[in-house]
Order: sequence, then structure tokens, then C-alpha cells
Amino acid sequence: MFRDVRFEDTLPAEEATYFYAQHFVLPMLYTAELAGPHSHPQFELYLELTGGTSFFYQNRLYRLSRGDLLFLPKNEIHQCVTYETAPSEYISILFDENMLGKEFEFYFSDPKRRYYSPSKTDREEIINVCFSLTQKHLPNVERRYLFLHLLHLLKRAERELVDPTKNPPKNIAPMLLYIEKHLHEPFTVSEMAKALYISQSSLARQFKDFFHITPLAYVNKRKMQVAANLLLDGASVADVALAVGFNNVSHFILLFERHYGVTPHRYKIRTK
Repeated sequence: MFRDVRFEDTLPAEEATYFYAQHFVLPMLYTAELAGPHSHPQFELYLELTGGTSFFYQNRLYRLSRGDLLFLPKNEIHQCVTYETAPSEYISILFDENMLGKEFEFYFSDPKRRYYSPSKTDREEIINVCFSLTQKHLPNVERRYLFLHLLHLLKRAERELVDPTKNPPKNIAPMLLYIEKHLHEPFTVSEMAKALYISQSSLARQFKDFFHITPLAYVNKRKMQVAANLLLDGASVADVALAVGFNNVSHFILLFERHYGVTPHRYKIRTK
């Protein structure tokens, strides 16, 4: 699905840069695999083109209009949960640290710079730049220029920063709180249902209606997100497995490889 673009005219070969930009058009009825919570080992800029989308990120819902953008750190679970118009249209740009110069390092550290609602003039220019970045045969130098220009436009849009978030639905919020509290333990849906005084079948139905996947599938994705960050911090595979509630290291390795496409050990090497 993804492709690597090397900027060999501006970077040494050993500093190959990952960059992927694509324009998506999805119908209102889409598969759970596409709609479900997911994360990337790269940073992502998400540009909403339709409007009427609710975007779930860090246990908050972002209400997005046309031209709004989200900056998503790597290994952070996120998901579009509702579409009010059909088809839904957006542009996703995945990239790694090599795409950013020092003047844009603020993107890594400041949690306030996650949502952007630019002015009307900047909004259309940002949309045009993002469409240009999706061109497959764009020269590397021009692609880098356009990307840095996009970040400059976002920097200018800081004056428009607002908090568009709201809490998840009342029936979902307690589930998310329980999951976060017990993320580092072995997890069962039956124990969560008992703790929340709800039947297991009702819990599973309500959760799947919102996230399009089962509670256990969400928990495993969340655990893999935490595991990936711990691996990048230098923890051993065995220690990471225990830290996210897996007594069986082999089972943890299997789930991690299923989620990221590589073993935990290979993930540590590949992302260094």
C-alpha cells in the first residue's frame, strides 16, 4: 500500500526519507478494516476535504470541516468514526523525521499543534498544495519544497488554533477509561463488562457500533501502540511484552508482527 520516496539529491543514501501522499474517496458504507482504529510508524497529516467527519484521536472526538487538518504523531491510534456525506474525501500524508528541518521541530513536542482550521484563503492554498503532493511523478526537490511550504502555511494558521474536541458518547467513555487503566494487564472483555455493570453482548455491540471493531481488537491495537513506543525507547522485547500484559512473549511477537508487518526486534532496527 505504501511506497518509499528517496531524496537522494538532498540527503545521503543512508538517510532515505519515507514519504507517502494519497487522495482517498470512500463511500459511506466501508469495511471495518478501513474504518477501524489504526496507527502508523510515521507521522501523518490528515486533510479533510468533505466535512461532516468526526475523527477519534487520544480519546477525544474532533469535528472536522472542509480544509481542516490534523497532525498525528507516529504510533498514535486514530480513526474516522462518522461520515455525514457520501462519499467521504480526504488526503493522507505520511512522512518521517527526515522530511522536517529544525524550524519545524515544534510539531514533535507541542500537543496543542494537532488541529488546524486555517483562514479561508490559506485553506484553499493548503488543499491545492496537498493535491500537488499526491502526484506520483513529482520531482523530489519540488516535493520537498511543497511539503515545507505546507508546513509553513500550517505555522501561519496557528492564529486560528481552537479546540474543536468533545468527549466520546457517554456509553463509550467508561469503556475507554477502563481500557486505559488496565492496558498493562492481561485483558478480558468479560471482566470489563462486569466492572461496568453491563452485559458482555451489550458492551461488544455498543463498542463495535462506534469503533467498527471488537473491544479486544481495539485493546490489542492499543497495546501494540504502547509496545512500539517502548521498543523505540530501548526496552527489550521480553520487558515490553510484560509491560503490555502479555505473559507469553511468543504470542506478543505474533500479534505485533500481525499489526506492524515485522517482528518487534526488526521494528527496533528498522525505525532507528
